[in-house]
Amino acid sequence: MQPSGGLTLDNLAVEYGCVVFAIAESPLEKGCIWAGTNDGLVQVTRDGGKTWTNVTKNIPGLPARGTVSNIEPSRYEAGTAYLTVDFHQMNNRDPFVYKTTDYGRTWLSLSADIPKSVFSYCHWIHEDPVQQGLLYLGTENAIFISFNDGRNWLPLQNNLPHAPVHHMVVQTHFNDLVVGTYGRGFWIMDDITPLQQLSDEVVKSDVYLFRPRPAYRLHSIAGGPQVNPEVLINYYLKEETKSEVTVTILDGSGEEVVSLPGTKQRGVNRVTWNLRHPGARAAKLRTKPEGNPRVVEELRYRETWEREGWYPLQNWGTWGGFRGFLAAPGSYTVKLKVGDREMSEKLEVRKDPRSAGSTADIQEQVRLQLEIRDDLNTCSDMISRLEWMRKQLIDLKDVLTAGKDSAKTIAAVDQFDKKLQSVESELFQRTIAEGDTKSFRDPQKIYMKLAALAGDVGSSVDFAPNKQQREVCVVLKERLGVQKARFEEMMAKDLPAFNGMLKEKGISGIIVPDVR
Repeated sequence: MQPSGGLTLDNLAVEYGCVVFAIAESPLEKGCIWAGTNDGLVQVTRDGGKTWTNVTKNIPGLPARGTVSNIEPSRYEAGTAYLTVDFHQMNNRDPFVYKTTDYGRTWLSLSADIPKSVFSYCHWIHEDPVQQGLLYLGTENAIFISFNDGRNWLPLQNNLPHAPVHHMVVQTHFNDLVVGTYGRGFWIMDDITPLQQLSDEVVKSDVYLFRPRPAYRLHSIAGGPQVNPEVLINYYLKEETKSEVTVTILDGSGEEVVSLPGTKQRGVNRVTWNLRHPGARAAKLRTKPEGNPRVVEELRYRETWEREGWYPLQNWGTWGGFRGFLAAPGSYTVKLKVGDREMSEKLEVRKDPRSAGSTADIQEQVRLQLEIRDDLNTCSDMISRLEWMRKQLIDLKDVLTAGKDSAKTIAAVDQFDKKLQSVESELFQRTIAEGDTKSFRDPQKIYMKLAALAGDVGSSVDFAPNKQQREVCVVLKERLGVQKARFEEMMAKDLPAFNGMLKEKGISGIIVPDVR
């Protein structure tokens, strides 16, 4: 306990030097180690630490007693290293960044182009592992990038909060830039391949498509985080464009997998593909079920459906064959189209390295998923067309009921509607339209069974479809074929006859629009 009026001693010792604050081994030369202290000394050894050389005096314009915050030995040239020194504790907030190419005998300052402010002192410099001369620099409140080995620096802030950047590393397998800040947590800039490929030639181009990094068909693991695999497609536009921009993914045989709308901004643009084939088209219902005629009012997010005059089966886009399925591993083509200009790059999709399934098994699974999706689209389109016709019949019957001497015509309308319903009821059970997908009052029909089969095949992760799944697919395809034949016969015979009868009475016929 100090005497009254005395001073309490500070024993933290932070003001003393002799602390090795930065140390790094050359990735190219065994035994070459760089070290920097918190009192501004830089030393190097080439014999694994047996002898050290103090190279501090060789650094031009370096004040005394700074903190050597980071030394980055080059992975491209032995003897080359990058250096940042922090002087804010000496009340000097200027940036101090250097490079040597001869083991510290001479140094070049890389600080001239860094904007000076009260926060411009530097903490970390990192050399890109793919592109020589590409550097990342962290200061007290920002991150910068250099494409010409530090001669010029550009801000790389994007959505990164203005915070001290104390550490950076490029995750070499996925080419993600990982940033450690002081007070704002860890941040990741996903996929920096466009930065690594950016060059004067690219910048001079009107349009440029960057080579995409390989993508992984990753799966979630029970008990772990939810995994959503994706492909990041990057392209450069010299100027903002008014032309249509589309990104199309083609499989190894040249068949389109998916087409995505692109952004049109000046500079680097990015489009994300979720690595999935699109799901099947959902049936659009236009007649209300007798068991729940207020089903539309009960559905969430119904504004679009009400405005367009249709409603979906409950949960239509979140399960089974409607949510899509992952693409198989293999070689794909990314095609970028901007107005009349087209260019393409190859894309490699890889299997989840944790998976026991083979690529051949996955390809079999995707082939069956594509087959089920085609059948489900056929079924959905028939239902949508039947619903369009039945809606017109209901409206026509309302009009006829209000008139006179229309009993025979109304009877003909009812008879034709029953024919349409006889097919529709085999495609999906009407009780499911009431909004309860768990209703078991009626057996599930082709539409729901195909959707469930697609979900079941997809749940096998990376394994080929089993015997039972293939057999069910064959059975459902046969049932669908029977109803498709009945539908086409009605379109060829019953519909023209019915429309002919209406025409004789001066009534417009039933229209069957394209529902795709």
